[in-house]
Amino acid sequence: MDITLKAGYFIGDLMLPLIVGYSLRRTRLSREVFDKMIAACFVLLLPLLNLFTFWQLRCSWDLFWLPLFGVMLHIIPGGFTYLFIRRQGCSAADRGSFILSGMLSNLLTLGGISVYLLHGEVGFAYVQLTVLLQNAILFLFCFPLAQYYSCLSEEQRKIQWLNILFHPNQLAVVGMLAGVLLNAAQVSRPVLCAEYVEVLIHLSAWLTLIPVGHSLDFTEINQYWRWAVQIMWVKFVLTPLGIYGLAYMLVDDGIMFNTLLILSFAPTAINAVIAVRLHNLNLHLVMAAFVFTTTAYLLLIYPLIFWWLR
Repeated sequence: MDITLKAGYFIGDLMLPLIVGYSLRRTRLSREVFDKMIAACFVLLLPLLNLFTFWQLRCSWDLFWLPLFGVMLHIIPGGFTYLFIRRQGCSAADRGSFILSGMLSNLLTLGGISVYLLHGEVGFAYVQLTVLLQNAILFLFCFPLAQYYSCLSEEQRKIQWLNILFHPNQLAVVGMLAGVLLNAAQVSRPVLCAEYVEVLIHLSAWLTLIPVGHSLDFTEINQYWRWAVQIMWVKFVLTPLGIYGLAYMLVDDGIMFNTLLILSFAPTAINAVIAVRLHNLNLHLVMAAFVFTTTAYLLLIYPLIFWWLR
């Protein structure tokens, strides 16, 4: 894909819906309208996307360990944020939002384009393999984690684990498993599915990002700048050091090494905002992490990486 087209997708599927969502704050549309947009995406669109993409997935066993680095890109920042937050007296909603802000990073969209600018299609292919298990981590661990902290914040005496594990938002896992089974059974995927995937990706981006833009409240966000600074330490110092050490010991390929290093600097993901919003945790905290880390990455971190690795 041409870099100009990639930049157009980046603006059209990331920046524009955020701007539209923020502009809708001036309307009388209730929060429930935007919550239903997110729910429609997770209940209807993502199961189909996972079905179609996992149905066609092909992966070389020679590169099987790259997804393991993808898992570490969640475990390392998630572990550090958990250690940070356990020492602070705060609510369950704050703890859940803080941990998710650190654990979930913008690996595929922002990380993918960042790698592509330096290493082209080879680097971008490595990104795809690295994030192979990202959806599984999101739906099988992060969403249940958000639901767990939501239950704690509501002071429920007994955690309803069945409700956490079998939530409607987990339907995307059903699509994923169905795609894997069809793939394993060597059932040919219809050619039209490729076109459906492209449409579903753009539609899902808008349905999830418009509510995120609507949630932007810069007055409230500024109150959480100290929390955002802690997240930035995790994202831009501790996680890169951890990934650098592991990659230095295990990776010989230069492009692959640089790909993992770039991804280790990725800022807080949109999915963290979505998970927090869906489960009624501290939305302003995660929005502060998203805004501050993304701004720092675009204006400072990535230009330095680009200059260093070019």
